[in-house]
Amino acid sequence: MPDIIAIEKKLKTANEKNHYLRKVIYELDRISYEKGTRKGDYLLREIIKTINDELELYDIKINACSLELKGSFLIIREALLFFEERYLNTFTLIDKIALLKEEFVNQQKADIEHNKTITDEKQKRYINNSYRAELEKDIRVFENAVKNKLVPHLTAFLLEINELYFIRSTLNLKKPPAAYMNQDSDKIINEYKENINLFVRIYLKLKKQYPVLENILEAVLTVLEKNSLKNNLLKFFSVDESGLSRMIQQNTGDLIFSAGFSNNGIQASSSSPEMTQKARLKSDIDKILNDLKYLRHFDMDVKGNANEYNNNVSENLKKYFYHSPDKSDISLKDVADYLMDSLVFLNEWLYVDIKKYPGMFSNLKLLLNCIPLENRFFELFRSANIESEKVINQKKNVWGELKQYIPLSIAQELKEVIRQLGDELDDAFKSTIVDIGLMKTPNSAVSGKKVNIVYESFYNSYRKILTEFSKL
Repeated sequence: MPDIIAIEKKLKTANEKNHYLRKVIYELDRISYEKGTRKGDYLLREIIKTINDELELYDIKINACSLELKGSFLIIREALLFFEERYLNTFTLIDKIALLKEEFVNQQKADIEHNKTITDEKQKRYINNSYRAELEKDIRVFENAVKNKLVPHLTAFLLEINELYFIRSTLNLKKPPAAYMNQDSDKIINEYKENINLFVRIYLKLKKQYPVLENILEAVLTVLEKNSLKNNLLKFFSVDESGLSRMIQQNTGDLIFSAGFSNNGIQASSSSPEMTQKARLKSDIDKILNDLKYLRHFDMDVKGNANEYNNNVSENLKKYFYHSPDKSDISLKDVADYLMDSLVFLNEWLYVDIKKYPGMFSNLKLLLNCIPLENRFFELFRSANIESEKVINQKKNVWGELKQYIPLSIAQELKEVIRQLGDELDDAFKSTIVDIGLMKTPNSAVSGKKVNIVYESFYNSYRKILTEFSKL
């Protein structure tokens, strides 16, 4: 257990960051705009008020974090949830500044259009009057101060109190669950699991890390080990280290779908459907990769469980020749294997590239749109492999060579999906290469080269599939 001196030291550090952060907020030059009596001027003042009100809310929440050693830490939880919603999921203060800038520009454009229709100079609106020029400067200075001063200090403070709250919630686990009544025990365990989830969410968003298992475990276990809390937690839950890791995974597994996560972490808008789509697609890629790699070792698995699969026979169905392990002649299984290997290579590249270069996501959407059909291919290929291992679907010829069959309906659909998936991926690659070629960004040439390399590998497999299909 961390001793009282160590906790007091952390509290002192958090208090210092609290005071400095409040000083930064206090010293920020607030935007003000008191001149002008037009309708647009009043609208600008209303938006400015919402900006200053938002900053005042920040100050109230930060000041409310009473970090006395014997005080309640619930106020810290409230502050963490507040800033998760208004800073990490979507940076409300920056959004309001953007709204102010947009309104400022729109009013300028409206004034210019108005002046085009007016011949009387006295009725024309002033475009570049001094107080509007001063407002434009104030907005720019304030936005820079928020990004360069407020953000780093707010992030540092939230990291500190997030860790403090997690440590305190862990220290509260003083007795093993068996020492409580069942209802109280369940409540304590569930509350702690919620605290793990909260800690990980805040930590990863502040660190701009994606919620994969490696990052989650590192975040939790580092704090536990650094503060000599891991052994106490193992005893409390009566688990070993792998059991603790599984518990952490179970209670944070839904984070990939949580608001505020993108490949860049912070400022991933909760209202952005693209962020949700990114998270789901990365999960989809991971799933199809695991499924395809599983198929590579599937033959051994099927043979090892032959009795299980043979219980469900398909004796009366029309059959289609699937594969002969004793012959080198091309078969439907061989064609499916070619496609499977190509898909593994493609999806490994997609997973790594999107994680490493988040900006590539929009460029690769056409390729990602093929994932549902890839899942259907996996299901059919798996079914075909299962059927081919059933005794009822196997025959030996006069030379003793084994021939494996599958139901005709599965074979026809598998062949159709292979053709369709190959065609769709081919079209998606070609369109993606064209789209990237039309981009005028610093990384477009490098991105285009990568896509071309992957496409060349896929196309070689695709041509082989088409060639072998003609022999079936």
